[in-house]
Amino acid sequence: MMHLITKFENLKIQLGAIKLATDNFADENCIGRGGFGKVYKGELVHSKGQKIVVALKRLDPKFGQGNPEFWKEIIMLSIYKHENIVSLLGFCDESNEKILVYEYASRRSLDSYLNRDDLTWNQRLQICIGAARGLAYLHNPGGTQQRVLHRDIKSSNILLDENWNAKILDLGLSKFAPANQQHTFLVTNVVGTLGYCDPLYIETGLLTKESDVYSFGVVLFEVLCGRLCISNKNGIHQSLTGLVRHYYPQNKMSDLIYSNIKDGMNPRSLDAFITIAYMCLKRDLEERPLMADVLRILESALEYQNHDKKVEIMQREGYSSSQSDYYRLKVIATLTNGENFHSSDIVTSIEFNHDDKLFATAGVSRRINIFDYSTMVNEPSELRFPLVEMPTRSKLSCLSWNKHTKNHIASSDYEGIVTIWDVNTRQGVMEFKEHNKRAWSVDFSHLESSMLVSGGDDHKQESSVINIKMSANICSVKYNPGSSNHIAVGSADHYIYYYDIRNISYPLNIFIGHQKSVSHVKFLSNDELASASTDSTLCLWDVTRNIPVQKLKGHANYLNFVGLSVYRDFLACGSETNEVYVYHKAMSKPLTWHRFETLNVEDSDKDRGSDFVSAVCWKSDSPTMLAANSRGLVKVLVLAP
Repeated sequence: MMHLITKFENLKIQLGAIKLATDNFADENCIGRGGFGKVYKGELVHSKGQKIVVALKRLDPKFGQGNPEFWKEIIMLSIYKHENIVSLLGFCDESNEKILVYEYASRRSLDSYLNRDDLTWNQRLQICIGAARGLAYLHNPGGTQQRVLHRDIKSSNILLDENWNAKILDLGLSKFAPANQQHTFLVTNVVGTLGYCDPLYIETGLLTKESDVYSFGVVLFEVLCGRLCISNKNGIHQSLTGLVRHYYPQNKMSDLIYSNIKDGMNPRSLDAFITIAYMCLKRDLEERPLMADVLRILESALEYQNHDKKVEIMQREGYSSSQSDYYRLKVIATLTNGENFHSSDIVTSIEFNHDDKLFATAGVSRRINIFDYSTMVNEPSELRFPLVEMPTRSKLSCLSWNKHTKNHIASSDYEGIVTIWDVNTRQGVMEFKEHNKRAWSVDFSHLESSMLVSGGDDHKQESSVINIKMSANICSVKYNPGSSNHIAVGSADHYIYYYDIRNISYPLNIFIGHQKSVSHVKFLSNDELASASTDSTLCLWDVTRNIPVQKLKGHANYLNFVGLSVYRDFLACGSETNEVYVYHKAMSKPLTWHRFETLNVEDSDKDRGSDFVSAVCWKSDSPTMLAANSRGLVKVLVLAP
């Protein structure tokens, strides 16, 4: 032990100075107590002769923290320095006294503020973000330093300074672990605090970084609900995590939220917070997020809260609430998919090729049809035969033209097969059988003609046969137009995942805001992403900052995939009202819309009512789009003043 004392000699403080600072440990200077002893407030003379206010933790051996824990905390706090970890100023180890001297956090610990009315939702978010930053640093400090597993994360171990900055306390029970590994397991004697301790750790004795994540999730729900994780009501112990597990699946979390902060909450902020907090409590370690991702989602929740007001883009660009009065969708051509060329019913995908001269349709008809766009708009006939017709073995879900090779188009089908077709030879030239269930989506890279990505019901996303296993069905995948390494994934679990395929261990960003499956994702630019969901909304996201930009509502979409396409600042999607809608990205309401007529006058009202617009696609060089519906009707529409 002498080598440790020598190494940290510069931090040693004489017992006499500490007794003087605390008036010989007077009760009036005691500001806290716990399972280690007592904490005192005092004034010490700094090395530069200035007096500073400090917190002094006086360890009591009978409470279990002895020499190993004492020196471990000195070592840890000397090595791991971060603005969200409490700073060690010194220590005393003489006359059987073991005292740790910390920077003083004037607002003391978080647990004393949980049910304070003056602690706003915004402040609570910032405190949680600060604590998450500190814990994320301990888990991945960078460089050659080892990972630190705290083992006792709780609200009383999170201090608050005068500016409400959170600082993690008490590393005496922590453990070193190998860094830069996805999974770290240590077999240890179980320590921690009742209510916060990971049940899996208690059962197995296996300590992981996910054990800290679980404890942090408990703290998040304490902050949200304004109560400690274990409470005594009418002589009965009540577990907050037990209540959360009961109310969350029933979508009744509002019954648990601290009533005094409800009115000031942005709904998307609350949704993001609850979602990530509940993920922390997952039984399966694999389903718990990394602290870096907890931090990212909490920062998104704060962004939601701070962006509660409407985006100012509309005013800056000169758009007004009556802008929709000056736009309409004009029909310039119609194509009836008749039995003459064996096409029928739902068109699930419609796509222009790279120079907008050809477009392709596909769906439940088990064939890909290629049309000449110029012929369609210049010849006055509704019933046209395709230039090329390619039969397929299964119903098709999605098409994607190669952005560089005019005659190549990819399809994904209901059997999970992705096929690359040569339009000239009308033959499939390559097949990928990586999915074992329906493949919903396929997309060629904008930059690399040989790269494509697909996703489907088997929870797998494939990129040039790189397999990313997801926790839910994948509905849509798209390459970022500026990178062949970055992809967006729309999932049935309501989230959008943004990956760098060079490191698939965890997504770069997770976008939270939809209430149901994310059916489509599309990039407006390298930095801006649009998404569509069966919650009847479109969302815009800033990819680089992981923040929401706008939510667009007006169309109806609850059951079917109705398409999504973007052109400059305009977005188009279908609707289950058999209409196609156009939005401007700065406006939350539709700019204009167009209704498809019923083809068969003998159809019943029920049949007509079930029609919906199923696919849309803008041309790249003009405000002109293709739109198709569940009857196989295709229209060319132009957005005109």
